[in-house]
Amino acid sequence: MGFDPVLVAFVACVIGGFGSLPGAVLGGFLLGVAEVTMLIILPQSAGGLASAAVFSLVALVLIWRPDGILSPARDKGGQDLMMAYFNSDQRKGLMGSALLSLMILAIVGAYYIWGETYHARILYATFVNLLVVMGLQVFTGNANITGFSHAAFMGIAAYIAAICVTPAAMKLISLPDAPWGLNAFELSALVSATIALVITGLMGLATGLIIVRLSGVGVTITSIALLVIVHSIFLHRTDILKGNQAFIGIPKIFDLPHITGLVVL
Repeated sequence: MGFDPVLVAFVACVIGGFGSLPGAVLGGFLLGVAEVTMLIILPQSAGGLASAAVFSLVALVLIWRPDGILSPARDKGGQDLMMAYFNSDQRKGLMGSALLSLMILAIVGAYYIWGETYHARILYATFVNLLVVMGLQVFTGNANITGFSHAAFMGIAAYIAAICVTPAAMKLISLPDAPWGLNAFELSALVSATIALVITGLMGLATGLIIVRLSGVGVTITSIALLVIVHSIFLHRTDILKGNQAFIGIPKIFDLPHITGLVVL
């Protein structure tokens, strides 16, 4: 967890329009489709230019719709019309969410009909990025302040849960130098998730007590600083977190249908 998911999430929110959850999801899908299309169209020697081509398309979209594709309607004075037409906007939001949920179900259904085994990993990664996009949009769209620290907290919770739930025999192999006896125990999935949520929640509370004293660009800079700190720890504490290497041995708890249900929810 680090800069790549946050960058994707931020660009997706910009494309869809800050303040619109359906827009954030739509922006994420459009960004993914554009990137895959560029990888297919461009020759292998120019594969590194895929990101440049994608962001060029993003610039064109913003020239067409500066506030995003599904940005909330605003009057001439810049006041949000959500208060004036609350029921109507609420219905539109529900309809948009329902349509996007149907889109997710259609993609998963297509995988079961035509997909290969390795496509499941692509769907898992897509859904993780989708959650990052939604997290960024929920905070930024409601607070009107851009913050990036949620990806750091997601990474912290993921690593804590992985360390707790991975069998001790596997951790002795993958984390032979782990301190504090972290490679000598294993817990159930429910207990591991609970511990991860509690620890991450306490860290979020401590961070929030600091960030709540800030405003505007100060929140953004502080959240970026937090993300850099956490990212650096992830990379350099290889005795616990494996750095750039894969964390192996994590048992599979949920299948694709369970993950799809959670994402739609």
